[in-house]
Amino acid sequence: MKQLLEKKKKLSEKKRLLEKKKLFDKKKLLEKKKKLDKKKLLEKKKKKLEKKELLEKKQLSEMEQLLGME
Repeated sequence: MKQLLEKKKKLSEKKRLLEKKKLFDKKKLLEKKKKLDKKKLLEKKKKKLEKKELLEKKQLSEMEQLLGME
C-alpha cells in the first residue's frame, strides 16, 4: 500500500513537471513568434518607406526635367 502511494506521488510529480515544461515551451514559442512578427512588420515598414522615397525621387527628377525643358 505504501509503495502504491509512493508510486502515485512520483507519477503526479512527473505529470506536474511535464505540464510546467509544456507551458514554458509554449511561452517560448509565443515570444519567438512575436519577435518574428515584429521583425516582419519592421521589414514591411522599411520597404514601404523605401518605395515612398523612390517615388519621391522619381517625381523630383520628372519635375526637374520639366523645368529644364522650359
